Amino acid sequence: MTWILWEPYDDGGWGKWNWDSRKWINSEPARFSHPTWRNIAKLTKKVFEEISFNAMREPEYDLEFLRYISYLNVMKHPGEHTSKNVHPALKKAYKECSHVLHEQISNIKPNVIIGGNTLYLFLDYFDLDYKNGFLIPGLDRYCWQDNKMLYIDSHHPRALYNEHINVMSNLIAEWSKGYC
Repeated sequence: MTWILWEPYDDGGWGKWNWDSRKWINSEPARFSHPTWRNIAKLTKKVFEEISFNAMREPEYDLEFLRYISYLNVMKHPGEHTSKNVHPALKKAYKECSHVLHEQISNIKPNVIIGGNTLYLFLDYFDLDYKNGFLIPGLDRYCWQDNKMLYIDSHHPRALYNEHINVMSNLIAEWSKGYC
């Protein structure tokens, strides 16, 4: 499972957080509290439980589930935006970095790709069209699937509610029955 997110860190220039996702993910999981990563961990745990992934050791902390997914960021530097004007910055970064992003995806070889309010940038690359996708009930976002790939156009993980997480985990579990 691979998430496509916005940016890897905020150096304090535009935002008030001065955060770095690498430090948070590599810190002690019990102390990790950022909503973006907590929601990704919740979804990952729920997916693993739903598909009965018994071969995996049960992590001590829910956030250790982050070790079983990958993520990449459209922006390769701190974003100079707020969530209200992120889309122009994302489009610019995608245009400048698409070759790197495509190479990252090619190297990761994911079976499930979740765009955290970013998948629209990759529609041409993945050869997806909203006409061929279906609207996910309860999420009001689109999904595309075949027997090899599942693409979910999600809200940014920070904005996910438990109902969204349940809908997405059920969708991934159902798709995986045909894939696994």
